[in-house]
Amino acid sequence: MLVIGLVGLNGSGKSTAAKIIAEEFNALQIGLSKYIYEELNGKMDRNLANAKGNEIRQKEGYAALAKRAVKEINSSSKKIAVVESIRHPAEMQELQKSFGKNFLVVKIEAPLKTRYDRAVARGREKESFQEFVAKEEKEMHGKDYDMNVQYCLDQASETIENNDDLSEFKEKIISLVNERIAN
Repeated sequence: MLVIGLVGLNGSGKSTAAKIIAEEFNALQIGLSKYIYEELNGKMDRNLANAKGNEIRQKEGYAALAKRAVKEINSSSKKIAVVESIRHPAEMQELQKSFGKNFLVVKIEAPLKTRYDRAVARGREKESFQEFVAKEEKEMHGKDYDMNVQYCLDQASETIENNDDLSEFKEKIISLVNERIAN
């Protein structure tokens, strides 16, 4: 099974990329944050989600969310799985250990202002642009159970730019997955 891990900053397009892969390739789509939101009864609040994710990592171990995903992937009959919202080194390491050379890490990038505008449009961001930037900085280099997004970004072997053209973004994603399937 090919497992694609999507990493990127808030609003970069990870969920959009995952949805494209799921639809175009009949892939299993898993967002590690889904396990957090399930425990929050669907409340879509970034601050609550960050706190709950940290709580889960403290109680169950730093790789807890990834272990849940591995179990779900291993019980699936699909040939491709896409995992988004990988934000902690232990999550990345668990997925790398579990799927080895069949694990492809793809970084999704977009300009800061574009990402903020997307986050606001989704209704998840209620803070100012400056607060958005400050929160992102905190998530980049966390210690222990906190997120360390920079570590995860550094693991990517491929990068896809997601500026404003959805059809171009979709083409890039499909091309990358097709290339990986062919090899």
